[in-house]
Amino acid sequence: MRTATTRRSLPPPVKFTFADRYRIVLGVLAIGIGIVMLYRMFTMPGPTSLPALFVALAFIGFGAHRSWMARTRYREYRAHMTGERP
Repeated sequence: MRTATTRRSLPPPVKFTFADRYRIVLGVLAIGIGIVMLYRMFTMPGPTSLPALFVALAFIGFGAHRSWMARTRYREYRAHMTGERP
């Protein structure tokens, strides 16, 4: 039987790459797409679609999570480069 293990944190990033910038842009873009979907869903005439609401909220949640992770990793990178503790 497996026992619960503690999570290991990732080592601090050693450089800020194009992939990091790409992930940040995708996170912000996902939030924007989710907001546009919500706006269009509530301003269009007719009934609102429950699956569309879930998809829009999922986009916003995914973008927020991605942005939070990017901010956290960037802070770790900056702390690692200056020799400070995060």
